[in-house]
Amino acid sequence: MVRFGSQGRVMNLRYLATAALIALWVAPVQAHVVSVCQDRGPGSTKQAAPTIETFLNHMARSMGEEGSAFQGAYLNRRAACDAHATAQSSVFAVLDADTLLAHESDWKVQPIAHLGTAKQTTWHVLVREGTWSAPSDLSGKSIISTAPGGARFVSNLVFDGALEASSLKLKGTAKPLKALRNVARGKAEAAIVDQAAVAALAELELPVKLKVIAKSAPLPGLTLATIQAGDKVAPPELVKSLKGALGKLCEGDGKKLCKTLGVTGFTPVASGWWKALKRRYAR
Repeated sequence: MVRFGSQGRVMNLRYLATAALIALWVAPVQAHVVSVCQDRGPGSTKQAAPTIETFLNHMARSMGEEGSAFQGAYLNRRAACDAHATAQSSVFAVLDADTLLAHESDWKVQPIAHLGTAKQTTWHVLVREGTWSAPSDLSGKSIISTAPGGARFVSNLVFDGALEASSLKLKGTAKPLKALRNVARGKAEAAIVDQAAVAALAELELPVKLKVIAKSAPLPGLTLATIQAGDKVAPPELVKSLKGALGKLCEGDGKKLCKTLGVTGFTPVASGWWKALKRRYAR
């Protein structure tokens, strides 16, 4: 065991004091954390990391903040999104429609703007021609879905309440074209995909024809929101600054992420939109 005399104790205290001052000098201001969550989205957290960093730096500078004011990650599985937002005490998030709605109460989310528009995505339900003709026919049938979340989202927002959540037999996938092929080959009775996948149908050369038997009302793809739960909340002045910078977020360094997400800009959330969407989800 090392022992110090009185002089050693003084020197040791001076060393500790100096080290503490250096640590305070070099330690960065704690960044605000942003969880970017797209359940069943493309790619991976690792692949998206450079783009997310570039975009968050750009967002900070657009707001007049230091580039290091924000840090975050892209998560394309609900469990990973929930874990990240909780562990990192995220105060901002970019969320798919189901994650936004599912965490309305516990995260106290407050939508700020849509990536694109409030009508960015329409979910289509496709079956093989000559099989099913109405949503009610799919009760208990195998459905492969690329829509975010699970049965509640599909029941209330894709099928508009035409099928009870308890009657849905869903399997999730992140690959819309694979979902369509599985239906064509009889591996599933129906597929839920967005309008881009429907537009690509002609290129797939499927063995049978598929037809659309239902589609959702237009919904947002991803929405930028604040998370107000827990000890950490976004400072009001920071939220105000972010709202003021929305028009700049798809310019400059922000072009890459916006292009990746297929959006042309950020649209402020319209008055009354959030309440109306929550009513549809809760029925």
